Amino acid sequence: MNLTKIIATVVPFTMILGVGGFVAFPIVRDAMLHKASAPAPATLNQDADSQKGEAMDNYVYCINHVNDRIRDARKRYHSWVDPEKGPTGKERNVYGLYDVEPSILKACKDKLRNNKQLAGYDSLTKLAGPYEQELDKLTPKLTAANTYYEDEVYKEDGFAKGKQLHKDLEASFKSFFAAAKAFEDEEDRIGDERAAQNLVEIEKEEGKGLHYWHRKTIMDAKKVIVLIGAEEEDLVKEEAALDELDKSVKALNDAEAKQRKQPFMWAMFEDKPDEFAKQARSHWKRLKAKTKYTRREAAMIDQGVGARVEGSRDAVFETYNKMIDGSNAVNYNM
Repeated sequence: MNLTKIIATVVPFTMILGVGGFVAFPIVRDAMLHKASAPAPATLNQDADSQKGEAMDNYVYCINHVNDRIRDARKRYHSWVDPEKGPTGKERNVYGLYDVEPSILKACKDKLRNNKQLAGYDSLTKLAGPYEQELDKLTPKLTAANTYYEDEVYKEDGFAKGKQLHKDLEASFKSFFAAAKAFEDEEDRIGDERAAQNLVEIEKEEGKGLHYWHRKTIMDAKKVIVLIGAEEEDLVKEEAALDELDKSVKALNDAEAKQRKQPFMWAMFEDKPDEFAKQARSHWKRLKAKTKYTRREAAMIDQGVGARVEGSRDAVFETYNKMIDGSNAVNYNM
């Protein structure tokens, strides 16, 4: 799945979709399997499934934090530089780009290294190698370009170094995102399998209570976001997916009302499914009615604040990301 650009901007977090932006991966253990949210270092004494869960969470960290930041960096750079031509020195606005925080990059690398000790997934391990290699090639170039523009050296050398950096930076962006996409797609496939398995296990052990409907809502929401992120949206399938999501959100709210004690950090998540369902339904209604954006709304989307436009793809992606972020914080074991 690959999400480039709608009319305007892309929202934060990862899973790439077709045309609008990228959205967050649910954390497999914290949000799907609900083990401890800060796992201890890997040990060979863990059972195989626990090791697989930890390995998935480690990969998701890199996807949601490192890949996200690099996408933001490229997006910011391309907001003022033509990727084909590069900087000309005649740009009216120079925004530079972003860097990846050293602490986040180190955490990602540590998690990838930690996964080599775990009984994880061979397919992901193979894809993680090229991913890490491309990450190592790109990040020094990203840092150099970011420093160059942040320190406004381009004013001193007339963009000479910027022009020199551009071609190599673009090539590294392309190579990195090719490796990242293969990595993310496989993580996504395995995550879906584990989520479905987990839902069956929750129903068997706990019945259809809060925990079950939490999981079901996240799974139904993902079906909606994939349809909305497609190159061409299928409104019939989208409506059916939205109807299913509405049923799950209602069941989730009913289960919450019956629950005497909420899980740890539930407040981070509780209102997010309703917000996402509302924005997704509003988006569908806009397309169904062929409602065009007003001039003001189109300008907001172009200026990167499309999340404020009711029913825009930006608004849908942002509310989805917030929902997943909140869900990832919930812990049923505390």
